[in-house]
This record gives sequence, structure tokens and C-alpha cells, in this order.
Amino acid sequence: MADARMIAMSLQAFHDGLGIWPTRSSAGVDGVLWVLGSGAELPVVSPFLGANPIGAWLTDGEHGDLLQNHLGRNAPGGHAEGHYPIQGERRWRGPYGAMSLPLDPWDRPYVVVVRSGMTIHASRFQRMFVLSAGADGVLDTCADLTATTDIDECDIGVVVSNRR
Repeated sequence: MADARMIAMSLQAFHDGLGIWPTRSSAGVDGVLWVLGSGAELPVVSPFLGANPIGAWLTDGEHGDLLQNHLGRNAPGGHAEGHYPIQGERRWRGPYGAMSLPLDPWDRPYVVVVRSGMTIHASRFQRMFVLSAGADGVLDTCADLTATTDIDECDIGVVVSNRR
């Protein structure tokens, strides 16, 4: 849980500095990414059991990236060309948090559905969590993240943001 809290605090510091959540593609386009994961490399296939779409979004080659690329290196998608602004009032002031963001205790990535920070929907994507699938490897928390979605009792995590 301490790692999840540290990631949440790092995300909040990023947001405080830039005024946006880390959803930028390697081409520098905001609002493209839906999920960020911890660890040194992006998994090729979903590291989670079950049918929750969060694992698919992380690994589909379009909607997922490593937290470290945004919080630690200012290189979305691993490419410095798409970096966040480094000058001006709203700028990247990182690195945010630890230089390496760990896997959870079961060697799977912590995930953050950053889509919640940029999607304007009447009922879906209202909450942002740092999540671990826990010991069973299944992300049980509902991927829709409505205003009433709570972290499932089988998952481990913390709230980063809550829009109402």
C-alpha cells in the first residue's frame, strides 16, 4: 500500500505542476493514453487474469504507457520528442517520486486509469485510482470508474482523484 500511496502522491505533484494528468502520447498529443503502469518495461500481454479491460488498455500499443516515462523521465512512450513543457508557469518539474516505480508485491504492475483525468462523461471515468490486482491477479475494480466506484475488496489501491 505504501508504493500505491507514493505513486498517487507523485501523480498529484505532476498534476499540480502541469495542470493536466499524464495522458500524452509519444507524439506529444494529450488525451491519448488511458492507462499507465509501473515497472521497468511495458508488458506485451496483460499481466492480469480475468476480463477487466484495464489490462488490455495497458498493452494494446495505443492506450498504455509506463508511469516512469511521464513521472521520472519526461519522455512519453519512451521518446523525448513528445515531452511535456519544461518552461513557463505550467511545466514539468520532475522527476516526481522515486526514479524507479516498483511492481506490486506479486510482480505485476500497479495501474492508473488516467483516462479518468481527461474524459468528460456524465457518469463514467469519475475516479482515478492507483490499483494492484492483489494476490489473485484479477483486477476486480470496475473499469468504468463511476462516481460511486470503490476499490474492490480483492484489489489494493488508493484514490488519486475524484470528480463530481
